[in-house]
Amino acid sequence: MVAFADVKRWNTAALEAIADTVRKRNLVLIHSGDDLCRVVPTDGWTGSAADAARATQRVLLGRLETMAEATTTIVKALHQAVDAIDAVQSVIRQAEALAHRYDFTVSETGAVIDDFCRVDRGNPEDRKRAHDRVAFEIEQAIRTANEIDSDLNAAFHRGTDLASTSGTGDRTASAAAEAAALDTRWELSPQAPPPNGTAAQNATYWATLSPAAREAVLRDHPEWIGKLDGVPTVVRDRANRVELERLRHTLPGAIDELRREFAAVDGKRAVLRYGMVQDLRTPADHFRAIQLADRIEQMVGRLQGLDAISDRLHSAQPGQPPAYLLGLSAERSGLAIVAIGNPEHADNVATYVPGTFSGHDGFGVDLARAEVMQDAATKASPGATTAVITWAGYHAPQTIGYAVDPIFADDAEKLLRDFQDGLALTHDPGPVNTTVVGHSYGTTVIGHTARDLGLNADNLVFVASPGVGVEHASQLHLDGVRPGDMGGRVHATVSAFDPIGFSNIPFDPIDAHGPDPAMRDFGGRFFLSDVRSPVSAHGDYWYVDSASLRGMTDVIVGATPR
Repeated sequence: MVAFADVKRWNTAALEAIADTVRKRNLVLIHSGDDLCRVVPTDGWTGSAADAARATQRVLLGRLETMAEATTTIVKALHQAVDAIDAVQSVIRQAEALAHRYDFTVSETGAVIDDFCRVDRGNPEDRKRAHDRVAFEIEQAIRTANEIDSDLNAAFHRGTDLASTSGTGDRTASAAAEAAALDTRWELSPQAPPPNGTAAQNATYWATLSPAAREAVLRDHPEWIGKLDGVPTVVRDRANRVELERLRHTLPGAIDELRREFAAVDGKRAVLRYGMVQDLRTPADHFRAIQLADRIEQMVGRLQGLDAISDRLHSAQPGQPPAYLLGLSAERSGLAIVAIGNPEHADNVATYVPGTFSGHDGFGVDLARAEVMQDAATKASPGATTAVITWAGYHAPQTIGYAVDPIFADDAEKLLRDFQDGLALTHDPGPVNTTVVGHSYGTTVIGHTARDLGLNADNLVFVASPGVGVEHASQLHLDGVRPGDMGGRVHATVSAFDPIGFSNIPFDPIDAHGPDPAMRDFGGRFFLSDVRSPVSAHGDYWYVDSASLRGMTDVIVGATPR
């Protein structure tokens, strides 16, 4: 039985530090176990040594299985104890404050002692009630502390028992850890995800949370989950919808405030005799009015983009697949990621990366393009399911002048790489055809990512590209594809009258992003686009039944572009 004085001295910070250390070691253990699981003895190797190798691997997997389950169980119990102890100590502090107010002292044993330190000690009935309340709270705190001690002791014994045995080797370390996380006897307290975690780390983080902890995180901290690559689609969608509604609720008020300020600045005029009006605005007022008008226009556009997302999420038309919100942020021009169809279950998954000016303002246009591609792919391959994702998940340049700078593409590399990795991690077992489609500066983002980090995809499609940061298709990298085979995985198109062609002049700094990937010398595959007016040609690639849309659709469904 724990003593009252000990409970007061329990150090939750130290206990939490231990728990975090064990959790980090557990993640290493889980990753190591999964890596070992993927190591298969060479096919065709027979004999006693081969049999011994397989048996040894199975024994090691069994030990890692139980170790992962044991450490996950202990981590859960430690974190639960931290939260419970904090609550107990808070009750004790409140009880001691109440006791002091009525001239009682709580001893080191938890006894409530009358101090007799004042002549007038107040109403006797009030003091008795206070005494009884303090005594009850102390008693309850000690009872709860003993339950915590007992539960933590049981968790340690459970961990010891698991660690001293060997599993069957039929489960991966991740599966064993997830089973332990689902054990309701020791619920995890909600924990924040690893900072700047990869998609794999995020997936492991989510797998080790119990259902109760997951619900708690989604309820209390949806902002933790909505941006995590590697977390299931429906979970991210649920978290991001909370942020979407918050933004749609707050933006109108912010716009109204700006309009009031604009009216106050722009309305500085005086009415003189005979109806004449004198403009009292200073040069500073003129400049501020221009700033406010521009800001109002931007925010109205952003609200319209958010409304377009909300409409699609809640009002799918007959025959349309559901939409999922995989990312949302109000930073700078706004970030948004919306999937048409669930990519976890689709046979074909395409990620569309828009270019310059992309963000919340005008997102409805990019969303409509994804809708068109998804519909065309479904019609082209009715026996397969297709999901198309609008990935405006990077800070795109917002002017043509900024679009010559590759820094926006460089900054987007890890974001796009992690997103594609997350799609692969959360997809159902079995084959999937994955395509990344870029338009304008979006092709530059894809090219830089494939050049520097590689991409988890089967094919790339460059539409109206200013250049992708390399001279030849072989300089791009897709997971599992040899450099010599990249020419068959890179597809590009550009309309003859698209003004983007003026950016592909082979003289730096005008040609900041490299040659047009639609050129023969680039080494990829070219597909046709219809000839349209130079005024609108740069955005005219998604017309229904157009040659460009047919080409994109062919790649998305795994065919060769016509």
